[in-house]
Amino acid sequence: MKQIIFTLVCLLALFPAQAQKILSDDTTNGTRSIITSKENVKSGNDKIVVYVGLSFMQSGDTPTHFLSLKLSAMKHMAIGKEGRIMLKDANGNVVTLTTPQGSYGADTRNVGGFNLYEINVDYPITYEQLQQLANGVTKIRIELDNDDPFDKEYKKDKIGKVIATDLSLIAGALGTDKKASFTDGF
Repeated sequence: MKQIIFTLVCLLALFPAQAQKILSDDTTNGTRSIITSKENVKSGNDKIVVYVGLSFMQSGDTPTHFLSLKLSAMKHMAIGKEGRIMLKDANGNVVTLTTPQGSYGADTRNVGGFNLYEINVDYPITYEQLQQLANGVTKIRIELDNDDPFDKEYKKDKIGKVIATDLSLIAGALGTDKKASFTDGF
């Protein structure tokens, strides 16, 4: 029994830590942008794997938050300009967001002999909507071009936890008052 537990502990130590973090915090031309890592919120046998993160931009006194997604599947996907996502919170309220630009950053990776197609998409979202969703997300629906929408119901909240942690990370980064850009003071 001790050997089994010891073996499991050793195996767990080999897996890299997947902690949410700030990927980028930059100020350029008076605009501050903060980007968090995107976390996998897959459960079960999803045909499309969804990764969720947040982005923040502030120019002057105007802050803008984005719900940033990466979608990965074994088929081509695209989200058009004005594509929508619906998120149902733990209280049954629905938040509908629209992307102004559609998907970007299409990429193909070969994993174990299978092609995975990945796209990214950002949805502008208010801070109040983020706080609402941070309490839990039970269902999402993503509008895809030339395909049926992707629907997913979650038995356990995954998206709300990512949003809550990312909001905390962004608040901490904003507390550092990082205003210097790459070129300042050179």
